[in-house]
Amino acid sequence: MQCYDRRRIIVLGAAGFIGRWVTRRLSEAGASLTIPLRNPDAAGDLAPSARIVRLDLRDFDALGGLLQSVRPAIVFNLAGYGVRPEEKNEGLAQTINAELPSFLCGIDASLFDSDWPGRRIVHAGSSAEYGGSPGPITEETPPRPDTWYGRAKIAGAEAVVRTDGAINVRLFNVYGPGEHSSRLTPYLLAASRGDDPLLFTSGDQKRDFTYVEDVAEGLLRIGLTPDSTGRLVNLASGAVVSVREFVETAARILGIPADRLRFGAREGGRHELTYDSVHIDRLRQITGWSPPTDIADGLRRTYQTFQAACRPLKLMRPLNPG
Repeated sequence: MQCYDRRRIIVLGAAGFIGRWVTRRLSEAGASLTIPLRNPDAAGDLAPSARIVRLDLRDFDALGGLLQSVRPAIVFNLAGYGVRPEEKNEGLAQTINAELPSFLCGIDASLFDSDWPGRRIVHAGSSAEYGGSPGPITEETPPRPDTWYGRAKIAGAEAVVRTDGAINVRLFNVYGPGEHSSRLTPYLLAASRGDDPLLFTSGDQKRDFTYVEDVAEGLLRIGLTPDSTGRLVNLASGAVVSVREFVETAARILGIPADRLRFGAREGGRHELTYDSVHIDRLRQITGWSPPTDIADGLRRTYQTFQAACRPLKLMRPLNPG
């Protein structure tokens, strides 16, 4: 996207699953990236040309100083806390999911590039903000978060939708290369190399699974939209399927025999989210685009990346036993 070429951009949460893909896409678009990280060693090969700054996102004074020095065109906030099983600190979730976006929205507009025609803040929201709402999900669906994670996310979202130049982008079930090992797709990838039974709930709950590269592309496209197009949008595939259907599709692609799949062997969680449908009409309207990758294609691409990462290196010459 040429619109991002040489634009000063800050990405928060760049070392995370979605953040890495957004950072990669911005780097490819020629953006001048500044990436604050609590542990710069986590950057790895994130974006070789990016400026990495040691900064804890809980230090709002330091973050404000960074914004003042960079004067970015746009801030992508992909930072979040509370999705991984080990993330159980509700106070930290409140700081990262609610107070951080509220702080960003309080930054004076004069600290941003006045020549930038798009958004100043693109904030990654969550489907957890809707809670277990029955029926179709649209941006007008009243949020009813029923977890501490969802309640913290909606608190941050409320600040975003009140702020000129900001937009809350509600993401659904994002999957793909780089996903945390505790998630469903990495579990299936690892299982493809074994032969033990795989234990699942009934799998009847319905989800919108969205491929991570599409999510990154969508976030960049949303960043180019004017404030007049609204401050809340769903970013999803628009194709809701059951968890069982997703698992069975993955099993066929990964070569996992059907007799290893044991549905109903585990109880479902108390707050299992399920949706009849997710509408992405607003996404299409404001960007002229919708995610193109279907589940089968997304899983194939994820599996190819997994296989490449697991492929042993070929030695140029035999090892010298001496």
